[in-house]
Amino acid sequence: MSRFDRYILAQLLALFALFTLVLTGVMWVNRAVLLFNRLIADGHSLRLFFEMTALALPNLIRLVLPVAAFVATLALANRLLRESEMVVMQAAGCSAVRLARPFVVFGLIAATVTAVFMHLLVPASREALAEREARLASDATSALLREGAFHFPVAGISFYVRDVAPDGALDQVMLSDARTAGESTLYTAATGVLESRPGGVNLVLFDGVAQRLHAEDLRLDLTRFARFEVRLEAAPGAAAGGGESLVATPTPSLLAGGADLAARLGLGIPDLVAEVQRRTAQPLSALAATLVALGALMLGGFSRFGLWRRMIVAVLVVVGIQMVETAALGRVAISSAAWPLLWLAPAAGIGLGLVMLLWADRTGWRAGARA
Repeated sequence: MSRFDRYILAQLLALFALFTLVLTGVMWVNRAVLLFNRLIADGHSLRLFFEMTALALPNLIRLVLPVAAFVATLALANRLLRESEMVVMQAAGCSAVRLARPFVVFGLIAATVTAVFMHLLVPASREALAEREARLASDATSALLREGAFHFPVAGISFYVRDVAPDGALDQVMLSDARTAGESTLYTAATGVLESRPGGVNLVLFDGVAQRLHAEDLRLDLTRFARFEVRLEAAPGAAAGGGESLVATPTPSLLAGGADLAARLGLGIPDLVAEVQRRTAQPLSALAATLVALGALMLGGFSRFGLWRRMIVAVLVVVGIQMVETAALGRVAISSAAWPLLWLAPAAGIGLGLVMLLWADRTGWRAGARA
């Protein structure tokens, strides 16, 4: 690579790191606020909050990387064109395709980094996050076993137990359920027990009374029961907590697991193939975004009126490619045999970027250089 190529590549990598940091920070703050309210309100420590937000970062970064590559390319190419540096290089005999060399190298680097996140870091972080969510659900169940205190496990539920036996049995239980609009129910029971279920936590009451008040006509229904179950909460990690899942399995394990892994996950071999293809195809969107951004800006060469029109074209093209990718993902979610569609969006983006660069050599780029 020439000195100019190394200069361009260094600038791109610096902007790429900057925009990745900024965009990840914006997304992280939005999600961290919701997680902070949820954890701190339930009495958990700041250490758990930072641990869970850190585990969510790899997936956020994976989403941001192609966008950061696109914005970095737009920013640098816009500056080089406005300052006529590329026009000077063109006058020295460099074609648009030749000038795109450091941008292609940068796009491949961004795609490689994205692939590392897709194949290794994101599955590992999701597995660790699922374990934390399962532990959090277990802690929430344990919190309900504190005697002599009111608990509010979900909106509309108030729970009180007078005494907790060493084996976990509850003595003298009261529960108020106001989750149904227009009515509220008060349950009182002599004994009870908490049971963890796949979908959450159930409170099983024995030998009690249910008093249901209808707000419309103030009618009170009284029902005695020998055994009654009430759902207290939906455990956020229940579906994936502690067990294997497709998205939390690194790609090497997917490739080596074969039929045994598919059987443990309750899936078929085509589902594993589709997941591997998704993780392989999506990183190429970073290269596609880079080529589209550069190609759109180089169409027409230098302009005294700025390059905002070409930037809009680049954004619209990338949005269109993203829509194709979303449609492909939806189709593969229905039928894993449709995984070849996953390659349509990155192939279209790379193809369009190359066509723009070739067209720039034949038309506007040379005209702009002469101007």
